[in-house]
Amino acid sequence: MKKLYIALLIFGILLIIVGQCCGFTITSGGLYTGINEEIYIFTSQPVTLQSCNSPKVTNVSGTSYGPPVNVTLRDSRFITQSPSNTGDNQFDLVYFEGAASVIVWNCYFNGQVGNAGGLCAGGLVIWGGHPGSVPITIAASVFLDCSPAIQISGYQSDPAIGIYGNQVLQTTAYQHNDEISLFESSGVLGFPIMVQNNLINWNPDAPQVKNAGGIVPDLGSSYIHVVGNVSLNQGIGAYYDDGNTDIFEDNLVIGLGDSKAYSYGIAIWPGGGHAINNTVLWVPQAGGGQPFYLGNAGGGNNPAPTGNDNVGDTGQVLLANSLLTRAFEVDLYNQWLTDQELGGATYPSELP
Repeated sequence: MKKLYIALLIFGILLIIVGQCCGFTITSGGLYTGINEEIYIFTSQPVTLQSCNSPKVTNVSGTSYGPPVNVTLRDSRFITQSPSNTGDNQFDLVYFEGAASVIVWNCYFNGQVGNAGGLCAGGLVIWGGHPGSVPITIAASVFLDCSPAIQISGYQSDPAIGIYGNQVLQTTAYQHNDEISLFESSGVLGFPIMVQNNLINWNPDAPQVKNAGGIVPDLGSSYIHVVGNVSLNQGIGAYYDDGNTDIFEDNLVIGLGDSKAYSYGIAIWPGGGHAINNTVLWVPQAGGGQPFYLGNAGGGNNPAPTGNDNVGDTGQVLLANSLLTRAFEVDLYNQWLTDQELGGATYPSELP
């Protein structure tokens, strides 16, 4: 009997050690609160994570993939515990391979900075698609030093995706990917993917980075409305769309024309995109660059007032370098926060 007791005690200790090493595994639906370790979700039943503090959430374990997640993340923090690595996006804080439903509300993501100056982790990545309508809502969250901050990939003809009122903040001189990335994803006619009232603030000491942007629908993404966003020091644009409607409307983009990057405030490469009533506050630099690049204006873009498609179709203001200061950006940031609090940003009523 004593030997059995000792064996059970050892088995229990081993279970605790394995649990600590392998994280917390969820195999049934429900509300989970206060989890402070890696989380692995292996159920398609509705799961809510609330008030958690986790360095990793996923439905992937090694080469094993769980079912499409049906998950709500609320009032939680996701921060990498590996800031000493070399960086360059070695993993994502929250990564789902397939989803039936995802809601992210009032959460904080911190990808940290590696010892070589690179960013250690991306923020939220949802990959793989799912047949039919997949509700995905990402709202009122903060992404600090994540690259990408948000990426939705492979969700075609999905009328139920929205990214609302998030803050994407970068403090380093390094960036690897686009910040809000919609890759091979699209809404449908009458129900576009909405990217609305988000704020992107890239470190003004490193205002542009090659092949990276603030908000970017890419490679076949279409029926996407990018409306009312503020992007400081990062351009926004659509690349290689399939000729359907991408609309960039009422956005404010502030940046430097700098040879280190593609150097556009708003860029729409050949396709069917429209740029309407945007404002670009632009500081011309010796390296060149343009406030607007609107390729194939005859195919759907509003034609430029000058007749030159590469000049732009909406307002632009050329600023002196002395005017684009940190205080200027702080004022804009505070105004953005006030607009959220006063209801200046309107989101769908079904948000939690």
